[in-house]
Amino acid sequence: MGIIDDIKDTLSKAVFSPSTLLSGRGGLHMAQIILSVVTFVLGAFRGGSTHTYWNYAMFTWAFCPIMTLIITIIEMFKLDVILNLFCMDWADFTTGMAMSSTLMTVSVAITYANFYACLRWQCLYGWIVSIFAFLCAFVYTLEVVKDKFLDKKKGSYLAALPGFWKVMEAFVSCMIFISLTGYRDKPALILCIIAYAIPFPILPLIIATNILKKLKKCLPFNLDRSRVPNLSIMCGPFKGCQGILRLLEIIFSALSFIVVICRGRMVSPWGVWCEFVWVFCITVPVVITVMEAKMWHILLAVFLPNWADLTCGLTSLCAVMITSATVIFAAVFVCLSCFVNILCFLFSLVATVVFLIDGAMQKKLFPSGYLSSLRGGLRTTEAFIACIILTAAADHFVTGEWAFRPLGMICSIIVFAVCLLVTVVIIVLHLLKLLQCLLSFKLNVMELVFNIVAVLLYLLAVILWSIFGYKRYKHNPYICQKCSYVDMNTVTIGALVNIVFYIVDLVLSFKSR
Repeated sequence: MGIIDDIKDTLSKAVFSPSTLLSGRGGLHMAQIILSVVTFVLGAFRGGSTHTYWNYAMFTWAFCPIMTLIITIIEMFKLDVILNLFCMDWADFTTGMAMSSTLMTVSVAITYANFYACLRWQCLYGWIVSIFAFLCAFVYTLEVVKDKFLDKKKGSYLAALPGFWKVMEAFVSCMIFISLTGYRDKPALILCIIAYAIPFPILPLIIATNILKKLKKCLPFNLDRSRVPNLSIMCGPFKGCQGILRLLEIIFSALSFIVVICRGRMVSPWGVWCEFVWVFCITVPVVITVMEAKMWHILLAVFLPNWADLTCGLTSLCAVMITSATVIFAAVFVCLSCFVNILCFLFSLVATVVFLIDGAMQKKLFPSGYLSSLRGGLRTTEAFIACIILTAAADHFVTGEWAFRPLGMICSIIVFAVCLLVTVVIIVLHLLKLLQCLLSFKLNVMELVFNIVAVLLYLLAVILWSIFGYKRYKHNPYICQKCSYVDMNTVTIGALVNIVFYIVDLVLSFKSR
């Protein structure tokens, strides 16, 4: 009852208290909000700009008053008492936010004055905005001086050296990103961007988990600095051969994705497929690693009785998918003068090798389950080939003549998409045994009927696709003369291969009855 009484007592203190606005701290908050909003409005009226420093300045003048307003509202309603009890050190958070806002507003005032203020009368408006920017930075600095020197507040993380050091690292990374221009098609600069980009997302995670103390317990590793360094703790879940392979999978898949993003916007459906594959190959090892490190997969034993089969199946699927992405990217985008694309291809190739090694090592353990069986392998292959077929069909229509959209070819695409959807549903039903209880019929009966229907529909789709596509032998809708029927052939061959797989699956369905 003691904890409940403490909670009731804490909640009783959370009452509306507008008197906080009349204190020195409240007055500083109101000045910060007003000056930041005025500076933002003046900067916006000056006119838009494509310059990254202008965008950063507008973000700062919007972000800082919003955070100050949130802090003010929480303190007015005394909600900080509840936050102190449950999840965070409120005094440390507010002082740390004041220090961070000071850092941002001071840097913005200096950079804005450097770019938009000059000694000529044409820069008068720039001087006005710069003066308000310096006033905004001044009032945030006053709050830091008040908290750290007058009130002598002691920070637990964000307002102390370790936390503010992390904030400084994130701030410097932001300034680096803002200063990066003209890096397209320059492999050396892109490598620098990758080096800056990899650690940057980790910094906000570390800061947030140290501020919100409850989140620390949900992490698969320990963030405390007070412990003696230990290799097993430092490596966290990425220890042992399996952990190292997963870490390499994540790193090289992420590098491939980052490089292709720096390359520019991807329009080709084949490029979109490659991007999807790299994101999928980042997500799968991350989720598996976290689940195993926190032992959460044990809680899923009722739904997923065979975790080893799932991880082996997903790793094998990632290996097949990233192999296809590597080959497709090399065939479609790589040339002797395309240095950025070559770099992306090399990263993807390394990720492919790592996934193949990981998949082979897991297969050696001979896991028993649906995905590791012949039937599960067939279903996964059918779904994968259907994805390739749909990508090729999309590329055919995107690259081809917009006016030519025969109904027969569209019907073929619908058939491929519907069969893919049902195939995925069957795989999920096999993995999640409890879902089978919701069916009013046996799953093997459903598979038998679907295999028959899939074979017939695929035969119809191949016929329609060939009739309406290949009859235009005199019409070349492509810019590339040699590539005129590559997508057409890919769809046709892929559909024929899938027919064979569905027929094999149909035979196995009959045998299993």
